Amino acid sequence: MKREAVIRGAAAGLFVLGILLAARAAWQTEPVAAQIRAKLADLEQMRSLQAGSAREEQAVAFFEGMADHRPAPLRELAGRLFPGFPSAVQTGEDRPAASGWTIRAAEISLDPVSFADISRLLLELRGDGTRPPWQLTDCQIKASEQGAGQGRVVLGVQALEK
Repeated sequence: MKREAVIRGAAAGLFVLGILLAARAAWQTEPVAAQIRAKLADLEQMRSLQAGSAREEQAVAFFEGMADHRPAPLRELAGRLFPGFPSAVQTGEDRPAASGWTIRAAEISLDPVSFADISRLLLELRGDGTRPPWQLTDCQIKASEQGAGQGRVVLGVQALEK
């Protein structure tokens, strides 16, 4: 009989201990789940940063592989396409970029100009793939009262240079 009482007492003690452990686990589940969710969000953000870093590394490798690390001279390009606008190009501020590259900024102002000719200029700005292209950052077009298809065009451009 004594042995049965000891077993029943031990079983009751283990039962109470089990209930206490289950209650403690239930009480701690939400904070632990919140920590896991936060760590998963951090992991997703790190993966996103890693993907962005890989794109930047590919872009640097692409530009490093070009034959000439300077974009086409804008004054020459604009002068060739628009001989009547010798001072159409105004240079802007240079900003440092990754891996020793510099972002060159400029503005091209043409007035009056045929809007059809602007597409030729935009194609020329893209370049031939052997040097960094000029990228359009701003475009302002104002129609002229002198004739249809003409007006004032101001293009903001930028390009990488090393």
